[in-house]
Amino acid sequence: MTRKKLLILLGSVCLALMLTVPMVAIACAGPAPGPTPTPAPTPAKAEYEWRIADFYVEGCDAALGVEYFGFLLEGLSDGRIDVKYYPSGVLGGYEETFDACRLGELEFAMVSPYSSYQELLGIKGIPFAGSTYAKVDELFFGPGIIRTIIDDGWEKVGVKQVEVIEGSMQCWICTDHPFLTPDDMAGLKFRVPPAKVYEEVFRRITADLTPAAVAQVMPWSEFYSALERGVVDAGHGYMNTYESMKFYEVAPYWTDINTNYNFDSIIMNLDLYNSLPGDIRDVVDKAGWAAGHFCRSECRAGYAASEARCIEGGATFVHLTPEQRQVFIDKVNPLELYEELYKDMLENNYPGENMFEEVVDKIGAVEGWE
Repeated sequence: MTRKKLLILLGSVCLALMLTVPMVAIACAGPAPGPTPTPAPTPAKAEYEWRIADFYVEGCDAALGVEYFGFLLEGLSDGRIDVKYYPSGVLGGYEETFDACRLGELEFAMVSPYSSYQELLGIKGIPFAGSTYAKVDELFFGPGIIRTIIDDGWEKVGVKQVEVIEGSMQCWICTDHPFLTPDDMAGLKFRVPPAKVYEEVFRRITADLTPAAVAQVMPWSEFYSALERGVVDAGHGYMNTYESMKFYEVAPYWTDINTNYNFDSIIMNLDLYNSLPGDIRDVVDKAGWAAGHFCRSECRAGYAASEARCIEGGATFVHLTPEQRQVFIDKVNPLELYEELYKDMLENNYPGENMFEEVVDKIGAVEGWE
């Protein structure tokens, strides 16, 4: 039960008691008139009426994090902010809601940071950075070099990243078999997200396969139906949506490749954010931080139980050994790929700041690379 539903239920109980108790009192006390009750004051209209659009299915952990963000905005502002939450793509997919937020037609949206919006956002999918959740937190949450780059990328297209929302490690899911080696990808039609980094990782891993694996670039919103109809055989998946969106029904083989850490962003129109008084901006910032922390905690606490339920539903989970995963890493050659994808981009956006070297040094230090 959501907080809002719980509040509605409690309110209904209180209303029933308020109506029942006076009736009993009247029956016992006789006809003597009581004092005329003072009318309750009309609740003040909220100063800010905002909407949040989310492409995730209502009730999944990521969606709960976004809904919780809305509750926090209302509570921390003492009612000055009123929020309406629209999950499950009601207001459009993440491309449409990103455009609406950027243009000032929508206050908040939950979207995926892709380089198709702005090139700096391509750092989001940086391969094999964050091999454990402790390392993910060090690289992607709180102040740090990667978070700074993502924030800057969003601001360049007119939105403010309020917070990062957990998307889990990237696994691969398949209709027919798990992926123990790169050879298991031969001949498959593989859904790839619309970002160059994902396409390049796929190309490197599958370069020498016969028959060739084919990349099918498509948005997330089309992935389930594409698996169902045989348009694709496999693709990137995420633990936080594998169960909630029932991907295990159409792609029952799950392999923890962990090619990258996936996350989404709650964004706000930048002009609107900058126009707010300081106390309301503080509310937005605090609500974002708390919602992000809540979502990470809820997701990670539930991954094992979610896996067990998917297995009961017919899924097969394969957890690679470090040696098996290293074969995929060697195929990609992350340091070489980083230089190819990110060096010029970072130098052009941060001239003279050695941002590329800082990124590589940070990842190397966290991952223990020499």
